[in-house]
Amino acid sequence: MNPQNEIIIHTQRIRALAETGLTYSINEADIASYQEMKELSDRLQSLITGIPQEVIKSQYTVTNQYITPKTEIFSIIFNRGEDQNNSEGEYEILLVKNKITNTWCPPRIWSSNDLSPTEAAVEAAKFYGILVHPKKLLAIMDTKSHGDLPSPHYSYKVFVLCKIDDKVKESDREIRFFKENEIPKLFENRIVEEQIKKMFEYAKNENKDVYFD
Repeated sequence: MNPQNEIIIHTQRIRALAETGLTYSINEADIASYQEMKELSDRLQSLITGIPQEVIKSQYTVTNQYITPKTEIFSIIFNRGEDQNNSEGEYEILLVKNKITNTWCPPRIWSSNDLSPTEAAVEAAKFYGILVHPKKLLAIMDTKSHGDLPSPHYSYKVFVLCKIDDKVKESDREIRFFKENEIPKLFENRIVEEQIKKMFEYAKNENKDVYFD
């Protein structure tokens, strides 16, 4: 594992322990110590990632409770174009361009209390004007296992195969299908090339077992 990512994981663990301590402690000295642990964790993450400490702090819930991994849902949408002989061509994956970073990623959303994983997959695509229905769970991946860039959150990534119900509507984001050998620069805080290639394995083999870390 990249040493930088390993340090991030340790700081996230320290913060989780501090949150748990704050949940159950009644001693004022203990509470002060756990609060300082949280602040030190945020400071270390800020120094390592370059993300301002206040931004990192704002990403966590304000109530004292157990810290558990966040869940990120990806809508994986494939298209199969035609080749020059009008027969089925190569598979293509739908990606959305991030306006700020000019990088690409499949439609995605953080899970919330009021959405099931399949509902979240639908909402992730709908946000970009894409109406889909979920077909199959493809993979559940752990952030630390696939070379993702450091992030304030420790998270699990859930990849759901979706089929388009209707043509893509107009969106203020650039949306395109890409062949496996034409993948553009990815938004690596959210997804990396290894994960995209894993998704193409499912396009080529619908009977492939669900991947999970």
